[in-house]
Amino acid sequence: MDYNQSLFLEGTAADLLRKLVSIPSFSGEENLRSDFLETYFAKKGIPTQRIVNNLIVRQPHHDAKKVTLMLNSHIDTVRPTAGYTFDPFNPPLSDTRVLGLGSNDAGASVVSMIATFLHFYDTKLPFNLMLVLSCEEENSGPDGMRKMWPEIKDTVDFAVVGEPTGMKAAIAERGLLVIDAEAKGVSAHAALNEGVNAIYIAVEDIFALRSTTFDKISPTMGEVKLTVTQI
Repeated sequence: MDYNQSLFLEGTAADLLRKLVSIPSFSGEENLRSDFLETYFAKKGIPTQRIVNNLIVRQPHHDAKKVTLMLNSHIDTVRPTAGYTFDPFNPPLSDTRVLGLGSNDAGASVVSMIATFLHFYDTKLPFNLMLVLSCEEENSGPDGMRKMWPEIKDTVDFAVVGEPTGMKAAIAERGLLVIDAEAKGVSAHAALNEGVNAIYIAVEDIFALRSTTFDKISPTMGEVKLTVTQI
């Protein structure tokens, strides 16, 4: 099989992206999309290694003596918001773009990485090319890259990570610290000046987080800040 053409034997890259969009793949629930992609590669005679819902695909002539370039993007999505005016899994067709949940973040990157890998699949390069499709990126879950990294860390020398960046290469990324906090109060009747209001405690904590500053300032990313995103 000519792998340079294999992606288009079953349609265009846009068709593959539309298919991925139609398969719900919330963080921690990527099994159906991972199943589909595993079958997608199997039909092309390409073996995959699966760790939970993460997929690792290597070239047939992978040479441990060469350095390895990892092509990575994530197959999970956030949940759809109430603002959708159409079915996020069955969006209207467009001649200029692919719509739907996760089509941009990061379905387009996933399809681009797959197309690139297939193009060079049977080509001997000065380096190894390895495709890694990871899960649980949106929620920093334990079964995503953290689960997979021990398996691949000793073989990855460079990486290109696919994310929507407006077609501009990004060389840095802000770190992520997730704080799961709980404010506890003491129940009492609202008309009485008794009890402890957990909401007021939470408000004070949120304001403290908002007011937190850090001494170190990144020359690339600027000031570090804390942002409360869910209550």
